[in-house]
Amino acid sequence: MDIIGESVILAYADDIVVLGKTKEEIIQTTEKLVKKSKSMGLCINENKTKYMLMSRNNQNTNDLLISSMKFEAEVNERIMSGNRCYYSIVKILKSKLLSRTSKILLYHSYLRPIVTYACETWSITKGDERKLIIFERKVLRNIYGPRFNQETNTYERRTNDELQKLYKRPNILAFIRNKRLEWFGHTWRADGLLIKKVLVEKINKTRPLGRPRTRWIDVITRDLKEIGQNVTFELTYNRERWRDLLKAAMVLNGPVS
Repeated sequence: MDIIGESVILAYADDIVVLGKTKEEIIQTTEKLVKKSKSMGLCINENKTKYMLMSRNNQNTNDLLISSMKFEAEVNERIMSGNRCYYSIVKILKSKLLSRTSKILLYHSYLRPIVTYACETWSITKGDERKLIIFERKVLRNIYGPRFNQETNTYERRTNDELQKLYKRPNILAFIRNKRLEWFGHTWRADGLLIKKVLVEKINKTRPLGRPRTRWIDVITRDLKEIGQNVTFELTYNRERWRDLLKAAMVLNGPVS
């Protein structure tokens, strides 16, 4: 760990976290890090770098610009990456030479993993949920195409309900819930390790006024309540029952949080 002014740098091997009280502090510290790294022949992977805002105040949430690099908020960045991938294969998704089953397999194995990378750690907002489900529906509409109305002799855009009936699989929000609960099971069973201490320990300070921000653990609690009122964190120690719970989470096609 290194401290530069009010900023803190945490590093392990090639993974680095820069913490600061303001956006300006983060920019200044990162610029110094970039400069020092270049002198040693190292560079920052812009595509794998993200930034997270943790504040109760209304701050500038625009993308983070450092030198010639641009870092975006996690969910927005994943959707943008997904869109780039989507437009590179959109002709395949629309092609009549490929079966719908093959197209769905392409979405699950190639496109969706790009959008949901590291989704286990997300505590997403209603706006994020809407963006994610809109992205998936856009993909599915290209896979299934429009429906033909025999009365008007025209092709019409499929409704959201029609898409889900054709898809017959958990939507992207249910998939994210499943991955988040799967990761929670690993962390909660990690007794005595740092990963669980970070999750359960509390800072010995007075909480500021106003409604507290939604924490990742709060979202997990809501996820479990949607599955069943009697589901508790201790169920994670029963791996067989926890696997059954993960299957139940995939069945729920409602919002993630």
